[in-house]
Amino acid sequence: MRSLFERLRRSVRKRIAIWRDEPMPLRTPDREFLEQRIFPFLNVHPAAGDKLLFIGVAAYTRHYYRQLRYDVRTIDFNRRAKKYGHSGRHVVGSATELTRFYGREFAVIVANGLIGYGLDDRAGFGRLLQMCHACLYEGGVLIIGYNDNAAHLDFVLRDVEEYGWFEEFVPAINTVTSATIKVNPTNDHTFVFLKSQPARRSQAPLR
Repeated sequence: MRSLFERLRRSVRKRIAIWRDEPMPLRTPDREFLEQRIFPFLNVHPAAGDKLLFIGVAAYTRHYYRQLRYDVRTIDFNRRAKKYGHSGRHVVGSATELTRFYGREFAVIVANGLIGYGLDDRAGFGRLLQMCHACLYEGGVLIIGYNDNAAHLDFVLRDVEEYGWFEEFVPAINTVTSATIKVNPTNDHTFVFLKSQPARRSQAPLR
């Protein structure tokens, strides 16, 4: 009974916060790293009109969009999550079908919390990389966040063929010395920083 009451109370609080347009941040090390370290890095030199695509939305992402100096677009396959997307710039759709909705128009794509939460295997991850490559400018930035443990991942990201369509880079973030950084020891949440490389002739066309 108490559990039901707590769920109802959280639901009411969430609805009130949405109505008031109040932020609902998730206070975990990985989310704080994203907001306090990655967003400022991305905001250093955006060009006028640069677009950023945020894949996957929730109550705790609604305040992200105003923090970013980009034309932020959002996408999530869950229709019920639409209210958490960027108003007027949100699409209901799958991360593995980005080219249904977008062209090669993004300077940055952030794909955080997808692996192990709906995108669960090597083939799906390869398809995600294909889609991101097709929608990023040459040299555009792809940031992937995932829980790097057996409970969420049964393959190595670098072993996926499409990973080679990108180049790892070390972001200009203080104390970050690698393209891959684990930021939350509790769930092994890890961020990897990639840049889109030119398409090669050997790459199969997208269908």
